[in-house]
Amino acid sequence: MSGLVIHRAKWVAPVTTPVLENGAVAVFHDKIVAVGRTHEILSRFHGELIDHGDAVLCPGLVNCHTHMELAGLHMRLSPTGSFTRWVSNMLEAKENLTEQDEEDAIKNAISGLMNEGIIAIGDVGNTTIAPTLLAESHPLDICMFFQEVICLKRQDAPDLNAMDMDLKGLEHEGFLAAIAPHACYSVFPGLIKAIKNLCNERNRPFSIHVAESQEEMEFLASGTGPMRAFLEKKGKWPLEFHIPETSPIRYLYNLEALDSGTICVHCVHLDDDDLNLLASSGATACLCPRSNLFLGSGIPRAAKLVFRGIPIALGTDSLASNDKLSIFAEMSSLARLAPEISSETIFRAATLGGAAALKLNDRIGSLEPEKKANFLSIRTENCKTPQEVYDFLIHYTPSDTGKENMQWVRQLSSMGH
Repeated sequence: MSGLVIHRAKWVAPVTTPVLENGAVAVFHDKIVAVGRTHEILSRFHGELIDHGDAVLCPGLVNCHTHMELAGLHMRLSPTGSFTRWVSNMLEAKENLTEQDEEDAIKNAISGLMNEGIIAIGDVGNTTIAPTLLAESHPLDICMFFQEVICLKRQDAPDLNAMDMDLKGLEHEGFLAAIAPHACYSVFPGLIKAIKNLCNERNRPFSIHVAESQEEMEFLASGTGPMRAFLEKKGKWPLEFHIPETSPIRYLYNLEALDSGTICVHCVHLDDDDLNLLASSGATACLCPRSNLFLGSGIPRAAKLVFRGIPIALGTDSLASNDKLSIFAEMSSLARLAPEISSETIFRAATLGGAAALKLNDRIGSLEPEKKANFLSIRTENCKTPQEVYDFLIHYTPSDTGKENMQWVRQLSSMGH
């Protein structure tokens, strides 16, 4: 079969099936044709054979939640012990950036994603710079961009249909877009519901920051605390709607905005009722452990999420609250914070979990027939068992160039990204 290439290696980690020793991935043009043990693949297919040696072939990673537009704030902010105070500092620092500063920082951040083994991102923003750069040209296979809305008053509500039309104008195979409410405390309930309905109509994921800080929990439960003081200072108080007096998860459930198409980002502060609602809804919890640690927000109950069967994905949040956009670093951090979770589960969250949350799992997230032939070849360190392969992957640290021990396997049309 002309144009068919067979990639073989000591290990292949498809994610949806067990790790294969002496495995191979057959690709034709930009699609995977078959995955199996080398002798099985060679008995079925004839083509160019590329031997990756003592390496593991695995899917590219998915950064399910980041804010590329904040790349210019890298290493410019310090943790404050107060989430609301940090937000105030972040907004002030962002005002001091020039448009050129922002653009240069975003370009550098985008170009560095491939060196971190990232094939796709879920990027959240409310300016035009990042989506324009991501839509025009980027090294990723795909970006799911979320146009963020912050609006507490009906009179200030944006025209969702007009926003949606503008986003559709940017879309192409490598760039998809949706509208996303920032959080339960920063968007009035009717607008949250309207955005959720639009996402459902467009078959787009619905992403929202949820249960990130204790200040958020206090505000939604009682309308008090630093978050109320922040809104008063910004002239957004009093609100036009009642404080829900419940958790953000329960609030989303009451708004009928919690289902399998919902991505609840952060999920640090969850009680048992929240876990029950997440488990029954099918919503994904996107964890950003290193950002949460930097801000002092707390540690997500990751093991509880996994044991309840709640889908999880991983994100980095922004370079304003993280030193790098590395899902490898997030995996390693989560493994230390939640040693009860298996390495295989963590790696699945970083690949297929993120792809499924972003509704991209028909294209990426695992090594399977018909999926994109864009995946990683990572030189291993004498792994002897499948368990050791997953342990190696979740603690792997790419070099600064990303080229020493990790390479992208990209075919034909995919090589242009």
